Amino acid sequence: MRIKSEVYKGVYEKMPSLTVMMKFVVVFVSVIACVYTLPVGEEQAPPPEGDVPRTYLPEEDNPWRQRYIVIQDDNGQYHIEDLWRDPGPNRASIADLTFFLFTQNNPENPNIIPANNFDALSNSQFQASRPNFFISHGWNNNMNSPVNLVIRRAVLSRHNVNLFVIDWSRPANQFYTTARNAVPVIGRLVGDFINRMMITFNLRTTDFSLVGHSLGAHLVGIAGKQVLGLVNSIVGLDPAGPLYTVANRDNRIDAGDGDHVQIVHTNGGLLGFGSSIGDADYYPNGGSSQPGCGIDLIGTCAHSRAYDLFGESVRTANFFARSCGRHQDYTAGACGNNHRAFMGEFVVDRSARGDYHLVTNANSPFARG
Repeated sequence: MRIKSEVYKGVYEKMPSLTVMMKFVVVFVSVIACVYTLPVGEEQAPPPEGDVPRTYLPEEDNPWRQRYIVIQDDNGQYHIEDLWRDPGPNRASIADLTFFLFTQNNPENPNIIPANNFDALSNSQFQASRPNFFISHGWNNNMNSPVNLVIRRAVLSRHNVNLFVIDWSRPANQFYTTARNAVPVIGRLVGDFINRMMITFNLRTTDFSLVGHSLGAHLVGIAGKQVLGLVNSIVGLDPAGPLYTVANRDNRIDAGDGDHVQIVHTNGGLLGFGSSIGDADYYPNGGSSQPGCGIDLIGTCAHSRAYDLFGESVRTANFFARSCGRHQDYTAGACGNNHRAFMGEFVVDRSARGDYHLVTNANSPFARG
């Protein structure tokens, strides 16, 4: 499947000052406090197959359902974003994409592979005999962001792979609308890079696994669309919700982007996407709020919990989930005889199809086994 041609937009302006932004916080938080209490999965789409319905939130077919979001960046600064802002012309290009290659031989000191200098791969720690694992950060992040550190260290502690951290920080640190419009451009470039790796080193699509968080989840989904064949697996960690819809599959992660697409929902309906969009969708603790996050009105804690859960799953493999249409049915024991599958992990559970629910601890270790 190929993404449709679009005119992507972007603009590079200074962010509003924190003082100006915080003037909106009280009003905004009052609004989202109401939205945030809505549990994911209350609305159910008719089941396409079998007895367990997939989760569908009707409001997620309206791209203008939110006007503002509040986000906390890696430096602890809060940003209020107007999702209706005109992003202007897109300037995202191959110059905005760099791969940082880590292996067990260089777990903390990466080889730098600019996307426009493919030959640098031949002078690195890359070995064609290893599996290839790609990680993409999201909005307001970079290669040193916690999502990359948590997953990279977990994977390399257990697996001998070529681990590529996708850095697209220049467009990712612009306005949300700018970053969102850069995702298809960068995603296709990542897919092209993988295609070139397969041709140059005689690799197979099964040699590649992709993981992304937030906007990065959609980025790796689009990369999968661009690859000539189906990559081994794609995991979307709380894919970004704002400005994305159920109906428009071409610009977001979706089932079919890889041989198996797993989605982990932790802040659905606010910063994350709540509806089922993968081959298997997991809803830990209901998929909208997370234990241990307190009064997480802007959703930052719950949104980031997705990569903490995934990182732990790579190390422990103890996140058991049950096929279930609603979290309240799961907690009531109504799904106790349904299919059981594992959430996350380096090798995804391909037996999983449909929606799965589980409960985690409030703090690490999160898995209850």
